[in-house]
Amino acid sequence: MEINYMNRGTRNSILLLRIFVGFLVLYLGIMKMLDLTVQAKFIFREATIFAPFYQWLLQPYNSLWLEFIDTWGLMIVGVLLIVGFFTRGASVVGILYMLVYYFALLHFPLVGEFYYVVSDHVIYIICFTLFISSRAGEYFGLDGLLRRGRWS
Repeated sequence: MEINYMNRGTRNSILLLRIFVGFLVLYLGIMKMLDLTVQAKFIFREATIFAPFYQWLLQPYNSLWLEFIDTWGLMIVGVLLIVGFFTRGASVVGILYMLVYYFALLHFPLVGEFYYVVSDHVIYIICFTLFISSRAGEYFGLDGLLRRGRWS
């Protein structure tokens, strides 16, 4: 979908969604940095689906880079979405993050303690997919500024 073919209301809605999802993802990264009880290792310990993969991530030789990438990766994805720079790549990384956490929390049919199959991770994945397919960074983002030399 080319950004020029969307009406102004659709572009503005995608812009607001991109910025707010960016702030939420940035906030998740900041909270992981400040609150040591929400680190990936505590979530991955309970994984039942793809358990060998999560057990490998929990090995002592992986723990240092795992928390660093988990925390800083989320914050970088959030900032990139907010400013609309490398939006497609940031969205792909965001999808990978959400899939890893979704499967770590999935105890079919429950995801975590409160959700049945569809959790906030699935909603994030849908948002990231929209950002990829709509070229969301090209409307009032650095992607558009670099591609066309103008904001909108």
